[in-house]
Amino acid sequence: MKRKILVVNLNLAVDKTAVVRGLGKGLIYRLADVKTLAGGKGVNVARALKTLGVRSRLTGFTAGHNGRWIEGALRREGLESVCVPFCPGESRVCLSVVDSGDGVSTDFNEEGCEVPTAAVKRFLKVFEASLSGCSVAAFSGRISPGLPDDFFARLIALAKKRGVVTALDTSGKPLKAAVKAGPSLFKMNRDEFSEAAGEKPDAGAIGRFFRKVRPLGTEYVVVTDGPNPGWAATPQNLWRFYPPPVNLVSAVGAGDSFMAGLLFGFVSGKNRRESVLLALGAAASDCKSLGAGIIGKKECLAFARRAGLERFANGN
Repeated sequence: MKRKILVVNLNLAVDKTAVVRGLGKGLIYRLADVKTLAGGKGVNVARALKTLGVRSRLTGFTAGHNGRWIEGALRREGLESVCVPFCPGESRVCLSVVDSGDGVSTDFNEEGCEVPTAAVKRFLKVFEASLSGCSVAAFSGRISPGLPDDFFARLIALAKKRGVVTALDTSGKPLKAAVKAGPSLFKMNRDEFSEAAGEKPDAGAIGRFFRKVRPLGTEYVVVTDGPNPGWAATPQNLWRFYPPPVNLVSAVGAGDSFMAGLLFGFVSGKNRRESVLLALGAAASDCKSLGAGIIGKKECLAFARRAGLERFANGN
């Protein structure tokens, strides 16, 4: 039986995705067929996991009318969530404008409102209670304003004390702070790796970073680069992986579906090699749709068979 995953998305959002033909300054666009969903990187992960048949529980902060809408939208999608509401303030709204000509997205993301201390205390209780029955805790996205840079690091430490496997996909100062916490899995893009490691990703840099975090408990480091080859480091090997070719509709959320594919592989008992291929398949499937975390399971598996993976060198 597949085990439940706790997905932490602190800065939940109302996500809107629209399509235009060419995006220029000073113009007026009439946006038809705007897709509006509950959003945030963790929500995208949970949405893709549901399609893959994996149970998850989502937690984070909501505020105001937008927050109530987000909680309702999660229920309508059948995504289990335990949100911590607060006031005053409004949960953020994020807009992705996709150029129909080349699939390139221009994103306008609100920062969100500052989380009050009382809400943080309630969240910590919810988080610890939510770990019950979960074998994995996945932390996705940026931290909310008002939270310390090491907030993810603290949550990772709490999860590890409970024997829960931890996975992290964040950026900036929270990523740097979480390095010392030693999450079981780091999922980063090339820019995020450069932030964490202080150098661009290549075979040597990936190996050096893995040797740094391995004694802290990290088992797996994955670095993506969009449609370009990426890296995966384990205690035994360093792998070079190759995404399958895809006719791009929108890449918004593809990285989150990649994370969902990795988690799906883990809770399904797949090895790391199989899991990264599933992740590549999920990301490719996401690129075929508008809206983040929207994939097809059969399509994901088909793309996984077309992805490439080769052993590059020993990970040590």
